[in-house]
Amino acid sequence: MPSAFFPRGVNFAVMRLSYRRMKAITSRCFISFRHHLLLFSTYLVIPTALALNLEIISPGLTHTAGNMVPSTITLAGPAFDVSIAKLRAVRQDLNITHTYLYDERIDDCVTFQNSVQDLTARWYYRSHDARNMLAIILPGCIESAQVNQLAASWNVLFISTANSAPSLHDKSQSPSWVTTNLYPSSYYGDIFCRLAEFHKWTGIEILLDENSAGFYVLAATLTRATMKKRRVETVYTTYSSAQGLQRMINFREFLQQFSTRNRILLFLGTPAQLRLLLSVASLMNMTQGDYVFMASLPFPWQGFGNFSWQRNNDDDDIIREAYRSLLLVTMIDLTVNLPSALPAMLASWIDRYRKVPFYRNLNLSIEPTLPQLTSTTAALEILGQILNEVRLTPTFDYQDGTAMANKFVNRTFSTTVGNMSFDRNGERGPLLVTSSYFDPSTGGFKIYLRSEINEGDFLWSFVRNVEWHNGSRLPPNQPVCGYLGDAPACQTNNSSNGGLLSLIVIVVIIVSGGILAFNQIRARSPTWWQIEHDLIRPPMPKFGSSLERDDSIISFLLQNHKRPPPESVGWKSRTPTRVQDLLKNRHHETQHDGLTTP
Repeated sequence: MPSAFFPRGVNFAVMRLSYRRMKAITSRCFISFRHHLLLFSTYLVIPTALALNLEIISPGLTHTAGNMVPSTITLAGPAFDVSIAKLRAVRQDLNITHTYLYDERIDDCVTFQNSVQDLTARWYYRSHDARNMLAIILPGCIESAQVNQLAASWNVLFISTANSAPSLHDKSQSPSWVTTNLYPSSYYGDIFCRLAEFHKWTGIEILLDENSAGFYVLAATLTRATMKKRRVETVYTTYSSAQGLQRMINFREFLQQFSTRNRILLFLGTPAQLRLLLSVASLMNMTQGDYVFMASLPFPWQGFGNFSWQRNNDDDDIIREAYRSLLLVTMIDLTVNLPSALPAMLASWIDRYRKVPFYRNLNLSIEPTLPQLTSTTAALEILGQILNEVRLTPTFDYQDGTAMANKFVNRTFSTTVGNMSFDRNGERGPLLVTSSYFDPSTGGFKIYLRSEINEGDFLWSFVRNVEWHNGSRLPPNQPVCGYLGDAPACQTNNSSNGGLLSLIVIVVIIVSGGILAFNQIRARSPTWWQIEHDLIRPPMPKFGSSLERDDSIISFLLQNHKRPPPESVGWKSRTPTRVQDLLKNRHHETQHDGLTTP
C-alpha cells in the first residue's frame, strides 16, 4: 500500500488484523440480519397462509318432489364450480375446499329446515380444521334462520344466496350474516301487510296449500306473524292437495264461509290449485268484481307452474274472466335483474350440468334457475375481492366471521353479474317486487305497484291506476252483506226468509190459543171426553148406497176399492216420483269433481 497515503509510524500488520476482524464481524452481522429477516417474513406470511386455506360448506337439498325448489345444491352447483375455478386461477395460493352437506332421504323444505342444524353441526365438530377459515355459502330453501344461529355462535362468515329472514336486520342475532339473495325473503310478511294498508284493507284471509313450494310455506308463516303484530285481522286456513293425506279442501264450502267474513283472499299455492279455486268462485258468482283474489309467484320458472289463463282447456274462457278478479305479486322482476353477460355465463353453467351427473340435469330437463345461479356467482366473486383486500393486512383475523361480514356492508361491488350493493344490514339491494292486475285487452298482467325499500322499511310505490272491472278502485274487505248479514243490498234476497219467519210466528200464536181454549173447556167439565150415544150411531143408508146398518167401514172400502177418492189417487201417483227425483238430485250434488255444487 503506498506510504504517501498513510502517516509515519503506522503499523500495517495491526491494520491488516483489525481489517480482518471487522470483516468477520460484518459478515456475522449480515448473516444474523438475514436470519432475522427470514423469521420476520415468516411471521408476515402466517395470517395470509391461514386465510389461503378456505373451507366452504353448502348445506342443502339435492332434490324435491316435483322439482318445485329452484335453489337446491344440484341446481346451484354449476355456479359454484365455475366461480371457484376462477378464484383458483386468479389466486393460485388460495387453497379452497368445497363440501356439499345433504341427506338424500330428505326431499322437502320443511323437513330439511328441521334437520339442517344437526347436519351442519356434525360436519363442524367432526371434519372442520380449526386452523382454516370457514365460510357457509347456502343456496337454501327456508332454513337460513336456523343456519344463522349456528354461524353466529361459531362466528363464521355466512352468505345466503336464495333466502333470508327478518332476523338479518338484527345484528345482535346475525353478526356474521350477509346475503346476495334476490328474493325479498326478509320482507315476505311486510309485502302483503303493506299491500293491505295501501288498499285500506283492515283484514284479509290466507289460504295455504302445504303441498306446494317452500316459498309459499315461508311466505304464509311470515305474513301471518306480521299481520298479527300489526293488528291486521287475519283468518288462516291450510290444506294439502297431496293425494292420500285426507286433507283436501271443499272450495265451495270454504268460499261460502269466507264470503261471510271477508272479501280479500290471499291464496298461496300452485297455479293448478288457483285455477280450481277460481273456477268454483266463478260458479258462485264471486268473480264479478266484489271479491279480490291474490296469488304470488317467486319468478317465472317451470317448477312454479304456469300462471297463464290459457291452457287450451275447455274452461280457458271462464278462467280468463275470473282473472279479472286476481292480483299477482311477483317477488323477482327478471326484466330488471338479468345481467348483460348472461349468454356467456349460461353457456358455462349448462356445460357443467351436462358433465356432472350429481347435478341430475344431464339432458337439461330442468330449466336453469337464473336468480339462484347469478346470486351464487356474485357471492363467490365478492368473497374473492374481499380476500384480496385483506391479504396484506397482518392484523386481520380471517377466522372472524363478523369482521369478514363487515367488509360487505354499505358497499357496492362490480361482478360479472352486474353491480351489487349491500345496505347497513348486509342485505343486497335493490329488491324489486311488483304487484299486477290482469289486463283483459292483452290477456296478460300489468304492473301497477313496485317495491321501494329504504333502510329496511318496505313500501309500495305507485306506478299506475289499477283497472278493476271497468273501475279504478278495489272493493273493501267488509263482507258484501256485512258482518251481520244486514246490509241493505242483501235485504231483498232475505225478504222471503222474513215472510217465512212471520208465518211461523202466526202459526205458533194460533196453536197456543187453541191449547189455551182446550184447557179452559177441560177445566169446566170433568166429563168433557164423553160423547152421547146417538151421535155415534151410523147414519141410515141413502138411495142406492151399498153401506147397510150392520156393514163395517172396512166392508164399505172393500166394495169401493175400484173407486178411490180422487185426492188419494193423486197423492199415491205423485209420491214415488218425487222421492226418486230427490234421490237423483242428491246423488248429483255429491259429484262434480268432489265439490258440492248448487
